[in-house]
Amino acid sequence: MGNVRDDSLFVGRRLVGVGPRFARDRGARSAFGVVAALVLALAVLPGCKHPMGNMSGYLRNKQLDEAVLEYNKYLRWQEWDQASAYVKTTEQAAFKEKMEDAEELFRITEFEIKDTIPDAGTKSASVRVIYRYYWLPSISERKFSVRQRWTWSEDDRRWEVENPFTFPKRASAKPRPAASARADAPAGG
Repeated sequence: MGNVRDDSLFVGRRLVGVGPRFARDRGARSAFGVVAALVLALAVLPGCKHPMGNMSGYLRNKQLDEAVLEYNKYLRWQEWDQASAYVKTTEQAAFKEKMEDAEELFRITEFEIKDTIPDAGTKSASVRVIYRYYWLPSISERKFSVRQRWTWSEDDRRWEVENPFTFPKRASAKPRPAASARADAPAGG
């Protein structure tokens, strides 16, 4: 045992190097690795390009996804004031009035954002949304698809929907008789 260093440790009958000298060497190696990785990352990252454009474009598209989700969520829950925040400032009052006029009769039960297509070279995008809805007093759920146009407002530093929500046409209140019933009906009867 005379040749065992004072910074070593025996575990069972095995000598394990865990003393200060061992830790000092290992710490230096891991710190060097971290520094080298950071230097390499800083050298390489500026040359990387995101598929959606530069980094500010990437962040702008992330903001678009958030704006589309929030706007449609507010429509779903009939929170017109919050939804109008995504409409152009000049159209917000008309939007809120239109939505409030129909809120007692129209309900969105669900929505699904299907695809978002940024327009190349511009700060606009097209978003397809599918809504499930019903018009009261009916409880028959229907489905319709909308293509929303969104543009980036440099002045307000936010995304705005160009074509705010438009209501689908109401189904007629009177049920139509089946074609076979009309053909078989007696003529004066």
